[in-house]
Amino acid sequence: HVEAIESMRVSNARLDLALLNLANRIHQLKVGTQVNDSSELVPEFFEEVPTDPFTDKPYLWDVDKEEFYSEAVREQEAEREEMRMSGFPLASGSSTPR
Repeated sequence: HVEAIESMRVSNARLDLALLNLANRIHQLKVGTQVNDSSELVPEFFEEVPTDPFTDKPYLWDVDKEEFYSEAVREQEAEREEMRMSGFPLASGSSTPR
């Protein structure tokens, strides 16, 4: 059941990140600049600062990509891509091998 919990944490982080980056884009369209600290999107878009379920800290800001991110989610996605590129079969929608 550890894999299920891990998968849920990744899904929650991905949803948070999608909402954070969307809110940041809306903010940019309204005022002309993006924020690089999610606390600046409170209270207009969020009641409280969204936190990464892996660290319980606010999500990180990638200066080069101009987006919020989770290091844990990036690591998992990199591992999944590495397995995919090596031809290792993955279960559909899963980060674990079949």
